[in-house]
Amino acid sequence: MENAEIIPSLSMEALIARREAALAALRKIRDAVAEFEANGETLKLGEDYGHHSRAGSKWTEPVCGGRSWEHAVNGLGWFEWASKNVDSALWEHLLALSGLRTFLDAEAKKDWDEAIEKNKTPELTAPVKACTARSWIRAPPNS
Repeated sequence: MENAEIIPSLSMEALIARREAALAALRKIRDAVAEFEANGETLKLGEDYGHHSRAGSKWTEPVCGGRSWEHAVNGLGWFEWASKNVDSALWEHLLALSGLRTFLDAEAKKDWDEAIEKNKTPELTAPVKACTARSWIRAPPNS
């Protein structure tokens, strides 16, 4: 017979380690984009061409890709926004796979769903592990 767990075991240490690895990867992306942009600035793309040039915008298009500047990789606040997305995804993962979501009443589920959707979850870090399920599960803390 196959071993079927009623409530799967989730390692908080593993989730926190995955979060740190994800944030490290996001930092590398941010730093690589800054280096890419610096290369374009060194070339002085579009300057002194004698006509309207799209060279500068063509150069930056791969890193902003037509997305809103607020969430473009080269935008101010991108790393913070991306980090909050990581935390929201991990909270949803934790609540769903740990079985904790099943213990939530309708209002608490709604509060957590809204917090996850709006990236208003707390950081998933070591202090979270020390908190009791009751204090964290009832409703997401304001972050």
